[in-house]
Amino acid sequence: MRLLIVISAFIVVSKSCEQIRSPLCQTGVGYNLTIFPNLAGHLFQGGAIVGLQNIRALIDQKCSPNIREFLCRVYIPECYQGKPVLPSWEMCQEAYEGCHQLMSSLGQSWSFSLNCSKFEQSTIDSIKTKSKDNTEFWFGTGVNKLCNAPHATIACKHHQAVVDYRTPMNPTEVDNPYVFLLYEQTGRISATGSLIQNLTSNTVAALHANSHFRGPKAISWVRIKQDPYSITYLGSRSVVNNCPSLVSEALHHHPASFIPSNTILDMSVDVTYTPSSISFISCCKTYVYNEKSFSINPIGNSTVKTAHVRSSAIPSVSLSKRDWYPEAIQFADNELYTLMMVDPDAGSSPYLHWLVLNIPKGNVNDGVSVREYKGPAPPSGVHTYYFLLYKQTAKINPSVIGNYTTSCSRCGFKISNFVSNNHLELKGASWMLSSHDEYVRHLHVDESSKDRTQVCSGQSGFPASCTSVGSSVTVG
Repeated sequence: MRLLIVISAFIVVSKSCEQIRSPLCQTGVGYNLTIFPNLAGHLFQGGAIVGLQNIRALIDQKCSPNIREFLCRVYIPECYQGKPVLPSWEMCQEAYEGCHQLMSSLGQSWSFSLNCSKFEQSTIDSIKTKSKDNTEFWFGTGVNKLCNAPHATIACKHHQAVVDYRTPMNPTEVDNPYVFLLYEQTGRISATGSLIQNLTSNTVAALHANSHFRGPKAISWVRIKQDPYSITYLGSRSVVNNCPSLVSEALHHHPASFIPSNTILDMSVDVTYTPSSISFISCCKTYVYNEKSFSINPIGNSTVKTAHVRSSAIPSVSLSKRDWYPEAIQFADNELYTLMMVDPDAGSSPYLHWLVLNIPKGNVNDGVSVREYKGPAPPSGVHTYYFLLYKQTAKINPSVIGNYTTSCSRCGFKISNFVSNNHLELKGASWMLSSHDEYVRHLHVDESSKDRTQVCSGQSGFPASCTSVGSSVTVG
């Protein structure tokens, strides 16, 4: 009889050490550099700080002499030569004995991330040796199945599923292995509640202490790479926001002079339009645009109709940080941001379509709108419209914007000078494509009083459509 176990493993290879930002761990722990992900599953330091704050009562009440160092090493791990230094089993056990009752009295349990068996490395080291893997962490159990079958070849045809199969996903930049382990059972096992809890809440190392299992008898694995589906799926469920990594990669293919070649974004800029219905005449044809709602997708290459992003259809913009459980990540009171929308295809210098300064706590609506939103109207061809989010180091006086534009107040925006002089750091970006279309021609004729014959020259049906009664064109 066999027990088949599939382990989902988030493998961590952090690129570099970083300074500790958590006040709880900046003193009294013997180190000042950290690296992520951590043992609690946080990809970045922001999420770890929130997680540590939730159990800081243990530190405040000093339930164990080493509780501060232990919790810091779990949540804000020491970085040594580009690798995390794990707390010892002895340190964990001492912290558990002194603090688990206090944790229970606070209505919390000694969580899986604090389980001392996580620091028993024998089984994990064995797996890593067999798979010739040199990375550092294996997180969590993905799928366990009790296979009460006499032959391994048909092992899971008639199994008892403890946890149903879940699709492997990887929202990180590092390949993520999923390991299949086969254990031999000493006999038929009934999937009782206590056994299920044991299998789903403990590490693989705990199986060696269980008299029901022998092994592992066999091992296999598959590596899963990062993909947009995983990032989108987990992001929509507020598990992890790693969309900025995809946007960063796509941004590197944009040869804009104002975007540094080494830019790594760590915030999402989600732009949503909800334009109302509109009808207009363009080159003697009537167009009807229906009401709709959509978010722009910088990864795609589709164009957006200018009527859908017109000046009266001011978009809503939401900001979020790149981290685990992004909804729990708060903006500091002193954080200020600048949001701008520019068209670099308008000439030698970008045209400024929108500028909001001094955005507090990530709320764009509370910022100072220095240049109101103006919808795209490319004079010819296809233009790219960038939404750029910068972090400020201090408040910016709105009156200085005139120093970076020409007399038209939006033309020739000296974006690089503005960013440099105000010490701005690019944190997030999005963009969309729009082309010269029927709505732009409508604006040229009806609002800018340009010559209709010249504007509409070459358009299908013009000028014949001006003397006949035609049907309207409806656009979704």
